[in-house]
Amino acid sequence: MKAQRSKGHVLFISILFCTAVFLDIVIYIYYDELYRQPIVINKWIQISPIYNKSGTWLHEKMGIGYLFWLLYLESILSLILLAVITRYMEIQICFFKLSPKWLYLADIGVVPGCYRMFTRARGAYTLDYLQINQMVYDFSDLCIGVFAVGIFIWVMWVSWLFYQYRKEKQIGMNFIERMVWGIQFRRMMVRLMFLPRIQWQREFKKWEANSK
Repeated sequence: MKAQRSKGHVLFISILFCTAVFLDIVIYIYYDELYRQPIVINKWIQISPIYNKSGTWLHEKMGIGYLFWLLYLESILSLILLAVITRYMEIQICFFKLSPKWLYLADIGVVPGCYRMFTRARGAYTLDYLQINQMVYDFSDLCIGVFAVGIFIWVMWVSWLFYQYRKEKQIGMNFIERMVWGIQFRRMMVRLMFLPRIQWQREFKKWEANSK
């Protein structure tokens, strides 16, 4: 079952990655035509290709410009951060017995970092083509937007579940006891980040037994 889930995530990431490549190829082929005459979808959205030679929006605002090594480093760091977020999500899913399908949200966040590294390894500028309110994006940027919204929803949902769980467990505790309970719970979650998944259930049972 675990192997099937892993294959599902690999397939999903591969589909998104190939979609980004395919759209870039199509836009590249018709670049001249679309540059001269963009496809106007409505007054807010149009397909108007342009090569991003400033790196990122933040680089442009800060005047950094296109620094290959910095952009590549940022992509690597974003993937490391995604690995940490995914690990934390797995722990929360296991603890609160949520659907593992939530992890597909993390897959969406992986695609931009991988695709940016792929693009920059070819020595190519990012080809943006979807203009929304004077800002131009590509498929990877859309993935970042979906990931950000999804993570916000995820955080709100897990925060609510934790609030309900904490409310139930802290009945009859005074202020100091509640503080100690909260610190111990968070310490357990941090410790689980460094333990293999096979030990998580044992740690959860130990926590439940000690926190009664």
